[in-house]
Amino acid sequence: MDAKTRKALQDFGFRIEEDGKHYRLTFFGDDRYNTTVAKTPSDARAGKNIAHYIEQTMM
Repeated sequence: MDAKTRKALQDFGFRIEEDGKHYRLTFFGDDRYNTTVAKTPSDARAGKNIAHYIEQTMM
């Protein structure tokens, strides 16, 4: 995750923790709203899929 993406997520209210090969995202510090993201996505659509999942489950 580059600095620009990390800053945008933090500005949007996400807490980002590094956990081995993954990032753990928590929305506004509420553990009910969290997800895990791979540090090295497997395909070009991974970012879009993660954004869609976050939008559907946390917004």
